[in-house]
Amino acid sequence: MGKSSTLSFTLLKEKITWLRLDVLPFVFIHAAVIYWWYESPEDDDVYPRLAFITAIFFHSIAYLLGHWSQRMKAKIQYSSFGSDKSEDALNSATFVLVRWEKKDVRVTYEIVPLKYDVEHSIFFINFTEKKYIFDDNKKEFYRLKPQLVGFTIGDF
Repeated sequence: MGKSSTLSFTLLKEKITWLRLDVLPFVFIHAAVIYWWYESPEDDDVYPRLAFITAIFFHSIAYLLGHWSQRMKAKIQYSSFGSDKSEDALNSATFVLVRWEKKDVRVTYEIVPLKYDVEHSIFFINFTEKKYIFDDNKKEFYRLKPQLVGFTIGDF
């Protein structure tokens, strides 16, 4: 028996750097901790220092999670369109989160850029060296397979 696999696609749009979840909350947290440290008396600034170190630690963890895990990167650095694959969502999306699940193997996530072919007026992505084209009728990506009908070995 061969292993079967399933692919699912989620449209993504890159967030502005200041609005990402690894930046915006920590701007406020760092500002509050620094203000607390600045306002505390010099002989009692142990807790603001500990809070500052803790804030730096959690900020580092949030930053690293966005680089280690593609799924967390999609949540932290991109806005998701969910299951919406309408014309407006497709036109404003810039990336696609591909979920590749093989039978009896772990699930793989990958973020790939969404491209547009002006000549043929189609959206497509390249994933695992294969081209997937968006079908407007089914509202889903499908793999483009080569058409080798009528060719012989000598043609190559």
